[in-house]
Amino acid sequence: MHSYAGRIDMPAEHECKSLPLHSRLFLFLSATVLSTAVVGPIGYAICAGLAVYALKGAKESVEALSVLGFLIILNKDLSSFDISLVRWPILFAAALRLGWESALQDTVNPPISKSLFLLAVVVLVLSLLVSSIPAVSVLKIVSFTMGVGSILVGLYRTAHLREYWLSWFITMALFIIFASLPMYATSLGYGVRGSGTGFRGILNHPQTYGPVLSPLAALLTGLALFEGKRTWPILAGAALAWSGIYMSESRTALLSLVLGCLVAGMVAFMKSSWRIVLWQVLTRPVAFIVLFCVLVVGGLYWNGVAGHLTEFLLKDEGEASVTASLEDSRGGLIKRSLANFRAEPITGIGFGVPSEYALLRVQTGALGMPTSASTEKGFMPSAVLEEVGIVGAIFTLWFILCLVMPVISRGSITILWTLSSCLAVNFGEMVFFSVGGTGLFLWLLMGFCYMYAISAPRVPLRMVSCRLDSATSIAP
Repeated sequence: MHSYAGRIDMPAEHECKSLPLHSRLFLFLSATVLSTAVVGPIGYAICAGLAVYALKGAKESVEALSVLGFLIILNKDLSSFDISLVRWPILFAAALRLGWESALQDTVNPPISKSLFLLAVVVLVLSLLVSSIPAVSVLKIVSFTMGVGSILVGLYRTAHLREYWLSWFITMALFIIFASLPMYATSLGYGVRGSGTGFRGILNHPQTYGPVLSPLAALLTGLALFEGKRTWPILAGAALAWSGIYMSESRTALLSLVLGCLVAGMVAFMKSSWRIVLWQVLTRPVAFIVLFCVLVVGGLYWNGVAGHLTEFLLKDEGEASVTASLEDSRGGLIKRSLANFRAEPITGIGFGVPSEYALLRVQTGALGMPTSASTEKGFMPSAVLEEVGIVGAIFTLWFILCLVMPVISRGSITILWTLSSCLAVNFGEMVFFSVGGTGLFLWLLMGFCYMYAISAPRVPLRMVSCRLDSATSIAP
């Protein structure tokens, strides 16, 4: 297998073919949405089936978790069953299957698993020492380690299916984007009570739809720009993803997408192989035409463009400045987190503990055991320092570096852009340690980026003149 460094590797049998999509996955997601919308309780049967399916093997575990990630963020007006409790059997089944393979079979774990294990142990010890609600802290530590560990291990053990997983996540991205199109014409597709008028499509909230679309837009746009995969679903999906981010009115989504692009661009300029790919894209005639059109339109209609951008950043803040609007939405959360950090700088206040106890929303299941404990924290650096202190922050940073460095050294511009966008979402909405909401879906994408990079063959640089044909092959 040969590759053009800086590009996503394509095996020889696929080099001159368009990227296949998973028609069966597309049909399964469609049937799931329609059936749960008509008969809500059928969702429980689907989740039970996913738990059994996850026991089959590593590949099936990741597939089940990815469908679970979608169901968790699905629009609750389209899916009336409560997934907060039934998601646990799927997580346990995936962890049990992969743990059994580790214990009884000759299997290997990804290098990052050591840093994840160290982080979990350190955070658990710190939380047991200082947490005011240890049951919640333990729940969150266990669910985070179990969920993220299963994703990373499952994808790593199926790294030989790297092109399969690329097609799998592209199919999920296109389903979310295209299935949301009819929602533009109905009230079901717009903001829930108290969240404004942003578009949420088939997902449960505008502030979910936007952040989920951010890395998906990076993936699809990168495929079109840097990988030569310019089939109509990829191009249409990329355009609709960018539009969906704007319609969601999610500032976090737009800023994370742009920040991820800047990170990938800066790394590309520092890596010679990536710089060649980037230069080829920027020097194409179509790039000059697009840039010229953007400058002309921006110059002629600057007041209108600036007005729409300002309105997007301000949302409903009236005459406030953009800086003041961002301060109002996230500044208070950051101040409370930093105040708690200053009170307990070494150990923090406990993993998953809210800045104010009144903000904690605990859901309980059988026997009164907590099944979910959501808190709102907007800025990841201050939230990490608040919850696990300097000690925990060091191990968290080490874990992130173990996640990112293989993507920089062996990945592609597209993969780094996707991963960076996932991480940058946490600068506006802290979901890094969560596997009970948007965090699970983003971790599936981050796990895919890590696997795709670390499994890339180390091969010499060569030019690939092949171009994928314009037709899209739909294959199961």
